[in-house]
Amino acid sequence: MKKQRIRALEEQDLDQVIEIWLHVNLAAHSFIPADYWKGHYQEVKEALSEAEVYVACGEKNNQILGFAGLDGNYIAGLFVAEKWQSHGIGKALINYIKEIRDSLELHVFAENQGAVRFYKREGFQIREEQLGQDTGKKEYRMTWNKKEENKIFRYKAGIVCCSNGQPEKAAVTLEALKSYLLSAGVVPVFGDYIYQAGSVYSGTARQRAQSLLNFYRDEEIRVIFDISGGDLANEILPYLDYDLIAKSGKEFWGYSDLTTVINAIYAKTGKSSVLYQVKNLVSPEGQARRVAFENTLLKGRRDLFEFSYRFLQGERLEGVLIGGNIRCLLKLAGTEYWPDMNEKILLLEALGGDVPKMAAYLSQLNQLHVFDQINGILLGTFTEMEKNRFSPAVEELVKQYAGERLPIAKTGEIGHAKDAKAAVIGKRILLG
Repeated sequence: MKKQRIRALEEQDLDQVIEIWLHVNLAAHSFIPADYWKGHYQEVKEALSEAEVYVACGEKNNQILGFAGLDGNYIAGLFVAEKWQSHGIGKALINYIKEIRDSLELHVFAENQGAVRFYKREGFQIREEQLGQDTGKKEYRMTWNKKEENKIFRYKAGIVCCSNGQPEKAAVTLEALKSYLLSAGVVPVFGDYIYQAGSVYSGTARQRAQSLLNFYRDEEIRVIFDISGGDLANEILPYLDYDLIAKSGKEFWGYSDLTTVINAIYAKTGKSSVLYQVKNLVSPEGQARRVAFENTLLKGRRDLFEFSYRFLQGERLEGVLIGGNIRCLLKLAGTEYWPDMNEKILLLEALGGDVPKMAAYLSQLNQLHVFDQINGILLGTFTEMEKNRFSPAVEELVKQYAGERLPIAKTGEIGHAKDAKAAVIGKRILLG
């Protein structure tokens, strides 16, 4: 979740930039001999010093996170350091150069499917195929045009309901959500099983799973929002195609009961998801988060993922973030969908639940030896506990079960509140 700024290349950046160029090429192009890249090292380093290059660097230091090189309207290269890939750095660089160019062109190896998917998501289209003169490998020529992009929406979002079906009265909220998303430049595409059909179910577990998978298959869909909550989400887990999910590169957004799906995706694929309810954006309280949502989704920034916190014990949290709603997370205990807890940061929050319930959940986590495995705990909001000022407070309960060894931080900005921010489950977090 590192913040970055983008600026022109400076002389002192060159050593960092060329090392990123080499290591990323070696990692991304296993189908090309390593000597090819090493043989061009000095040539590229000299060319970079004379080229139009923009770097993304740490907001408070000059650590280079990634860079993009331009030759007129041609993107000669876009590289993000391996440690900072999937943190929005590449998207931020693309957005920056889109602001200073009306059209862009690039070449990408066809076998580098991750890069091809990235450029497609950013509005580039494949115009032709050709063989690289030096490598003999198939390349795509891809282009982007600002005028064309302005004529269409950049994003299509799949809308699903993997947990309890929506009641008919929710139609007003969903229409408001549709209108808002369209105004923000996002086309919502609703799945087949949204509303309750004679009971709490909108469809069978298999049907709801297939509705979700259809959006993972659809290349026009950029992101998937689940608008449900309740109790039924874990029903769909055996029917999901995790290979498809892993290859798609799309992020799943949901909260509450969707904690089960989010953590199952991480456990089975290692891919991240977002703990957030997009319906909040049309609530009176949640409208204040619209700018942060749009900046995060459409501009590659981290606004919605930046939250305030305080430490209850310890001074630093670092590790991959997992968890979410405590009750729903525990549905996965003992299953193949339970995430590996070793050296993770465990996020816990809840809507309902009094002291006995929270004690029972924490006791179960303790009996699963979770507190012996994780690096620390991030507490979100516990709505019922905090509203009623139950005693002992959830902070004291967590300390009781987790012990004095683990660092624990508390935020009031992640949870079930309508104005809550989002958390990325399955990505490394550093607090303190």
